[in-house]
Amino acid sequence: MSIWLESWCEDIIVPIGSTLAIKYEVHHGREDMSSVGLNEHGKIFHCEGESCSAELDGDILDGREPF
Repeated sequence: MSIWLESWCEDIIVPIGSTLAIKYEVHHGREDMSSVGLNEHGKIFHCEGESCSAELDGDILDGREPF
């Protein structure tokens, strides 16, 4: 499955049986407006967080800081 992660502007391929974990913190005093959508290529996750990190099967992706 393909998951497009915004605001990283990155396409993450999640193999069958794998787990993608995304963690983020919402800006202080703001409502969480994060959303998930679909397109012909896969899912889109738009993160409204102040910071965002992702792990695929426990491995940190793209050199981002761990959770």
